[in-house]
Amino acid sequence: MDEPNDTHSLDKDEWAHVPWSESFVDIEGSERKPKEFPLTRFKMMYDEDTLYVGAELIEPKIWGTITEKNSTMYHENDFEVFFNLDGSRHHYYELEVNCLNTIWELLLNRPYKDGYSIENPFNLVSVRSAVFIDGRTNSPETDSVKWCVEMSWSLAELQQFDQLRYRGEPLSSGRASIATPRPPSTRGETVRPAVTTGRTVAGDVWRVNFSRVQYELETVVNADTNQLQYQKVPDTREDNIVWAPTGVIDIHRPERWGYVFFSSENELPGGELELSGAMTGFLDEQMAIERVLDAVYYRQRAFHAFHGGFGSTMEMLYTGLSPQTSPVTTSSTMWTESFPLFDLLRKYQLDFPVISVRSDLLEAPPGPDESRIDGTRRKSGRRYAPALDQHDEDFDEDIVQEFVPAPPLALSPRSLEVKTLETRGLYSNYTVSLRSATQEWQMTQDGRLRRTS
Repeated sequence: MDEPNDTHSLDKDEWAHVPWSESFVDIEGSERKPKEFPLTRFKMMYDEDTLYVGAELIEPKIWGTITEKNSTMYHENDFEVFFNLDGSRHHYYELEVNCLNTIWELLLNRPYKDGYSIENPFNLVSVRSAVFIDGRTNSPETDSVKWCVEMSWSLAELQQFDQLRYRGEPLSSGRASIATPRPPSTRGETVRPAVTTGRTVAGDVWRVNFSRVQYELETVVNADTNQLQYQKVPDTREDNIVWAPTGVIDIHRPERWGYVFFSSENELPGGELELSGAMTGFLDEQMAIERVLDAVYYRQRAFHAFHGGFGSTMEMLYTGLSPQTSPVTTSSTMWTESFPLFDLLRKYQLDFPVISVRSDLLEAPPGPDESRIDGTRRKSGRRYAPALDQHDEDFDEDIVQEFVPAPPLALSPRSLEVKTLETRGLYSNYTVSLRSATQEWQMTQDGRLRRTS
């Protein structure tokens, strides 16, 4: 396929065999926000080297002013792409583009809700984009129809975002799309060395989402030029129109994104058959595992907000303490059946989730005389040992004088707070594990998901 260019819409022959996605809906979901939006949809395909995305945005008022690359784009109308290759919910790529073909690329090592870590900008060598305008940009006198964007990336360069390096990633409830393969193509123009690791192959599954940010516009007269122009209606928030709704006004919920299955078939029927086989073969079980771990994750978030720490056991999390009740004890051995997803565990023969925690007080930090410049610890100049029995045959009074009692541990106010919380079974961290007969998955308090066996 040719590189993206601004002389064609998505009606060209290369895209003809690729099906459109479903129409985008409000980010909170069509049931909660059944508002009608201008049509937004996308297509995806890939060849041996490259991933292609094309999007169509129906819009009578095509507006954009940002022309500097890597500017904050979402303050104006834009189209946004999110790729989480390994499904970990961390280390995902974002690209935003406006109708002027100005792009902004970022890498999010953690989502905002999980103590975000962002590399901004994070520009890829291979990315290409082009915009087609059916109408006229920034022209209130013109009734425009739509704008389309084509984008492409080197699959090898995108693989740097697959940190877990395993296949068959879990799929949560959400929308599905099938990336259709195309014949090989080549790419040029290198502005810096590209990071390439491995390759995407048929059968791979990515977590992805697409979003359209749309503001309500009004027409005003520019006081300097006396020309008509668009501006945002004051005190009106934007619409977030997405492919896979997250249920809240926050696109950075990778656990609620859709997924893309890379098919080896050139046509949709064959791709759907492959996807069906993968779902039956192993993905259904992984979806169930992920759903259970997500339930524990969100329960822990609510629990922490109320108690100031994460629960150290499933029993504490679901019966011993809860945001609605005071601490209680239970002698029932059947409390596990009250777990909201117990039927799902039974259906897929999954073990009950297990929570493990790590104490923040296991090892005190080195004192000022105990650390080296390289950060390692050295032995203290004073020696500490338990009291010796004077009746021991090896007892030597001179040696005893070399030993002194260990000084009491002086805890900082924060350490005292941590100690108090841990005494109650509350911790600053946790890992929840879930096993089936063939695999084990874990999730940590920051929402990171990974397969451990």
